[in-house]
Amino acid sequence: MTDVTVTETEGRAAEPTAGVDDELVAQLVARAG
Repeated sequence: MTDVTVTETEGRAAEPTAGVDDELVAQLVARAG
């Protein structure tokens, strides 16, 4: 789960919207269950 989060963060690093990225990670974690 941690590895997926890190990968997503790096992939979205180009985006200046950290807040949105944080929400995306939260949704991914929720789906991962």
